[in-house]
Amino acid sequence: MAQQENKYRYLIKNVGVLTIGSFGSKFLSFFLLPLYTSILTTEEYGISDFIHATVNLLIPVFTLNISDAVFRISMEKGRDREEVFRTGCQVFGAGFLLVVLFFWLNKIVQLNTLLSDYSGWCLFLYLTQAVNSILLQYARAMDQVSDVAVSGIISAFSIAVINILCIVVFSMGLRGYLFAMVSGQALADFYLLYRLKAGKILCRIRCRVSKELCRDMIAYSLPLVVTTISWWVISASDRYMVIWLCGVVENGIYSVAYKIPGILSVMQNLFTQAWQISAVKEQENDSAGGFYKEVYTQYHICTVMVSAGLIGTSRLMAGILFSNDFYRAWNYVPWLLFATLFSGLSGYMGGILAALKDTKALSVSCAAGAIVNIILNMILLKTVGTIGAAYATLISYMVTFVCRIIFVKKDAGILLITGKNIWMYVLIFMECCVVGMENRCLRYSITGMLVFIMLAVNRDTIRTAICKLSQMRKLRRK
Repeated sequence: MAQQENKYRYLIKNVGVLTIGSFGSKFLSFFLLPLYTSILTTEEYGISDFIHATVNLLIPVFTLNISDAVFRISMEKGRDREEVFRTGCQVFGAGFLLVVLFFWLNKIVQLNTLLSDYSGWCLFLYLTQAVNSILLQYARAMDQVSDVAVSGIISAFSIAVINILCIVVFSMGLRGYLFAMVSGQALADFYLLYRLKAGKILCRIRCRVSKELCRDMIAYSLPLVVTTISWWVISASDRYMVIWLCGVVENGIYSVAYKIPGILSVMQNLFTQAWQISAVKEQENDSAGGFYKEVYTQYHICTVMVSAGLIGTSRLMAGILFSNDFYRAWNYVPWLLFATLFSGLSGYMGGILAALKDTKALSVSCAAGAIVNIILNMILLKTVGTIGAAYATLISYMVTFVCRIIFVKKDAGILLITGKNIWMYVLIFMECCVVGMENRCLRYSITGMLVFIMLAVNRDTIRTAICKLSQMRKLRRK
């Protein structure tokens, strides 16, 4: 019993620490949204979103997703963690040279003029984000979760202060916004380099790498390149298609709509980061299956209820956060929130599959969703307009979710879906439809009723979670 409680205490502790670090970063950027939408034009916001989406695609391609291997291989017993970190950095260095070559060639042949105009910013964003990814994963493997949190706080406040100076005081517009992003990320990188003593570790780097270690790391990370690209296709490629079929201005509005689902995404990512550590630590225990299922039950109800609350208040939040022409982005928010729900649940199962080192299952499930996303975007954007991208994203995440349920059942022998879960999804679908009603009184009455039904159906699960937290608090006092 005590051992079981320790598992939950360790997980909750990591979630708490990461929450402290990310609360500032994510929620500060969320509350700065009115500033961005009031000063930046829809076109400028669309361009910034295009740059971020492009960099997020290039990182897994040119780093071979080596940061994930740094985390997972470092967690294995008997591994030299410093050697794993050095090998990861060498793979990153080789990839960075190829990225520089890529941007240079694009500058010459003008394959993409927008990318060419902002190639310097893209390169700096790539460098700071890719380095940050490796450092964060190594910190997690070293169980230095508090340093992960502090780096998030440093990044958040740096970006906020520099953004206010550059955008408001010096009126630098889009370039000021990008400068703040690069600077804030770089300061967080310097902090992690210091805390992890990365300089001392890298001083002992050799020209020749351990072929066996490098082979093991790439064998783990290479299938995850497909996973990350497929995940990018589902979450970001719709912006490219919106630009292509609807224009940059429309993409700026659609991009803003992602900010409210970003609240839910932040919560999910915080939990997933902590969960991956616990999942790897527990995967060799006989009781791992029961632990995975019990945690999922609690996580599922939490995610569903937060989703329901955000969907019900999405138009109200849009009125507060979205200025001027951006307000009409509220149309896309409920469906993107519903999509984010399935994204988070898929991420939970991804932690289990990563712990079991079944990277093939991770890549296949994401690839299936990505293929569906591309096909549906092509069809729906032409037939129903920009909201078709939100529908395509939702269905794609649902496909990934179903695939991972099947793989987890096959690999871990546990079934994570129940009839009650399916009814929750039906009720949330109904809520998404109701949010579009113009009669405000009727809209809030129906959404309130749907949320109440969800709470009533899950009362036993909620009661169990509260009792478990209460027991843990009593044990801690003893």
